[in-house]
Amino acid sequence: MSLNLDFSYISYEKLLRALIVNDYMSILIGENGEAAKKLYLRHDVDTDYLGALPLAEIENSLDLVSTWYFLPDCSVYNVCSKNLMNIIDKIYSQGHQIGLHVDASQFRNFEQMTETIEKQYTYFSSFLPISKTLSFHKPAPWLLNDVSIPTWINAYQKEYYSEVVYVSDSNRREFWKEDRLYTAINENKSLTLLTHPLWWKEASLTSEELFEYTCKLLGTDVVGAYLKETCKRYS
Repeated sequence: MSLNLDFSYISYEKLLRALIVNDYMSILIGENGEAAKKLYLRHDVDTDYLGALPLAEIENSLDLVSTWYFLPDCSVYNVCSKNLMNIIDKIYSQGHQIGLHVDASQFRNFEQMTETIEKQYTYFSSFLPISKTLSFHKPAPWLLNDVSIPTWINAYQKEYYSEVVYVSDSNRREFWKEDRLYTAINENKSLTLLTHPLWWKEASLTSEELFEYTCKLLGTDVVGAYLKETCKRYS
C-alpha cells in the first residue's frame, strides 16, 4: 500500500480516510481505548494558528478526535487574543482536546519546568478549555525518554511514542514516502500521527511559497525570523 499525497487539505482527508478503512480508531492522548488499532492524532501549533481549525474540521467531519498543543509563550501568536481563544473554543466544541506545547529549553532544570507548567495551567485553564496534557517543542533527547511529570499526560510517554509507530511531518517531512506509516498499517500496529498546521493548506505549496504566504497571512516579519531560527527548512 502507498498513498499519493501532498500538503493539501484534500490529501489530509484522504490520509485519514485510508486509516479509517484500515480499522483505526482515534483516541485522545491520555484516554484508554479498547481499539486494537489506536490512532493518536496530535497537532503542535508552532506558528500558523489560523491553520488549526481547517484541520480540526476535517477530522470532525470524519468523526475523529485529536489533541491540539498550543505554545503558552509563543513569539508569533498570543493564546490570550480573542481570535485565537475563539478558534480554541471551536476546536474543543468539536470533541478535540487542548493541551500545552512546552519549550523546555528555557528552563534551568526539571523542577523549574514543572513549577512553571503548573502556573501556566492554573492561569490559562481559568479561561481556556485546557487539559493537563503537554507536548515538548523541539524536544531534547532526554525529553523523549518517557519523562514522567506528576499529574500530567506527556505526549512523549512510551504509550504514545515508543510503544506505537510514531509518524511526524516535522520539518515538513513527507512521511507518506517513508515506510513507517505503511509498517503500522500492514502490521496492524497502533499509530501516533503528529502534524503541524503550518505545512497544510488548501493547496500544497513549496517551501518558498509557504514562507511568503505565512508571513503575509500572519502579517508580521517576526514569522520569518522565527522560522529561520527554529526550522531546518529555513535556517
